[in-house]
Amino acid sequence: MNLDGIDKDELWHLHNLLRQHPVAEARRWFPDRPRGYVAATRTLGHYAANKATAMKLRLEGKVADALQYEGICDRLYKQLPEFARW
Repeated sequence: MNLDGIDKDELWHLHNLLRQHPVAEARRWFPDRPRGYVAATRTLGHYAANKATAMKLRLEGKVADALQYEGICDRLYKQLPEFARW
């Protein structure tokens, strides 16, 4: 799933889902259960929250603040194992 193609409301929904049910969602997203799949799922949840926040800030005209959150997203993406990247 490409999280960059989702609107901010869907990203928040995804963040909440992954935060509340990380193992169940990890098993659904990565049925082969590669090493680190639950941690990767949690990281995707953090990415979703930071991406949604950046989008909101851009809409509010707070570009400098949005860039901070986008930087967080870049770092989170780099932490993801290859199987979890889009």
